[in-house]
Amino acid sequence: MCKILRYSICISHYVLTYLAFCHPLECTIRAFSTTPVSQQHNCWLIVDFDGTCTEKDTTPLLPKLAAEFSKDNESERLKRLNTFASLENEYFDLYNTAMSNIFVDGSKVSMKNALESLDDVSSTITKKLSDSGVLFGMSQTQSDYEDLVDYRGDKDENNFDEKSKLRKGCAEALANLIDQGWNFGVLSINWCPQLIGAVLLRPVSNIYSAIPERRNRKYAQHSFLPKVWSNHVSIDGIVKLEVPGANAKKERIASLKDSSQYRGDSIQIPFIVYIGDSSTDLLALLEADVGILIGSSQTVSKFAERWNVALSPLSSKSQEVTSTRQGQSSTVWTVNSWGEIEQFLSQILLNFSS
Repeated sequence: MCKILRYSICISHYVLTYLAFCHPLECTIRAFSTTPVSQQHNCWLIVDFDGTCTEKDTTPLLPKLAAEFSKDNESERLKRLNTFASLENEYFDLYNTAMSNIFVDGSKVSMKNALESLDDVSSTITKKLSDSGVLFGMSQTQSDYEDLVDYRGDKDENNFDEKSKLRKGCAEALANLIDQGWNFGVLSINWCPQLIGAVLLRPVSNIYSAIPERRNRKYAQHSFLPKVWSNHVSIDGIVKLEVPGANAKKERIASLKDSSQYRGDSIQIPFIVYIGDSSTDLLALLEADVGILIGSSQTVSKFAERWNVALSPLSSKSQEVTSTRQGQSSTVWTVNSWGEIEQFLSQILLNFSS
């Protein structure tokens, strides 16, 4: 009877875990192999995309990509880009108004509600963008994006490869950490998972596959599928918001934290590191076991000061493995480079395996 009960509990757990991972949008981009370290300890490395992995926000590239895929003539292209620029200006006007309301003297709004007000601005403009047809014609095939970001010709007015450039050391750090055993995912409000695949996951995969020691590893046959949770734009230019903003990111991290796994008679609780760069990442950074902010966002600094969130250098953090199962952290750890992140997370895995 005990065996039957335990079996039933395990089956129910796996079903719930599967459902948790099926929503929001998940795009399996490429299969990696990993060592068994993170499988034993269930370590997750989740990263934001725009500004965290890339040097710049790639959103302004999207109407230019749509124009390329649709083969717009010059008049059509200018109309598309001017419409996007108008919506972009409207977004910044509404965003600045929302920020002023948040930080008005005497305001007692919670950080969660404050960030939701910024998310509402983004959702409003995204709806207008979908209605405008600015992104009509967006390809649904990753290889089409790879061709454009790889382009090295005379057509330099778009300069897709330069505007989608990764931060220095990002791809190398991620490849090495995956090789060491970190489960890997991308959690982004970007509208185009195919662009994420072309710009980030493909170079990470290429570097990872070239690591010579990996081919001789005992556990090289163990496969791992990196995940992308993001929004999605259809070929008709309609954006489906699966990850609309800060709270949705937090909920995804919380869901992952709750996806414990049974192994034999023991239970393995996930250990989650989240890396972001903006206020949209703040709730997820606090929800994770370790939240790492890359760069120096003035907006994050304002939120941190207003709601008593400590921003401390990652170099000052103990590498002792702990879990925030009993609630959110009150500290976000800061770095300026991916090299710092790789060094810290490599040591965490060593501590797990010791």
